[in-house]
Amino acid sequence: MRLKAITELYIYKPRQIIQETLVVPERLIAYFKAYDNDLKATSYGYLWTKNKHKKVKLHLHPPLPKTDEVLTFTWNFTGITTDVSISVTEISSNLSKIIIIEKEWDSSPDGMAQYNKQMRIWSYFVVRLKLYLEHGLTMYKGNNLGGSTSV
Repeated sequence: MRLKAITELYIYKPRQIIQETLVVPERLIAYFKAYDNDLKATSYGYLWTKNKHKKVKLHLHPPLPKTDEVLTFTWNFTGITTDVSISVTEISSNLSKIIIIEKEWDSSPDGMAQYNKQMRIWSYFVVRLKLYLEHGLTMYKGNNLGGSTSV
C-alpha cells in the first residue's frame, strides 16, 4: 500500500490572492518570515531555513498559475523524493479551498512515520496560511504567541 498526505482547508480570500501568495516570491517570502522562517529566492528555486537551524533546498520554478492550474513540485523533505501538488479552487468570490497532496510513501514503519510527519506539516502550513491571509495573524512573532503582521 502506498500512502499520500491530503490536506484541505477553506480560506476566506479570492483564489488569486492565495495563488499569488504561493508563487510570487515577495509574497511567499513574507509569509515564511511571518512564522520566523527564512526563505530566499535563488537561481535554483528557494533556500528555506527553518527556525534558523534546518536548511531545506526547494527546487521550485513555478509560473503564476492561471485560473485552473495546479502548482506542482518534487522534493525530498522526508528523505525520499515525493511529489506535491497544491490546488486552489474558487468556491465564491471571497471563498476558496486549498488542497495539498503529497505522495507517496510505502506502508513500512519508516514510511508511516514520514507520512505522519508530513500530514502534520501540511496541516500547520494551511492553518497558518489561513490565519495569515484572513487576519494578518501569525502563530508566533518574535516567540510571542499571537503576533500579527500586515498582509
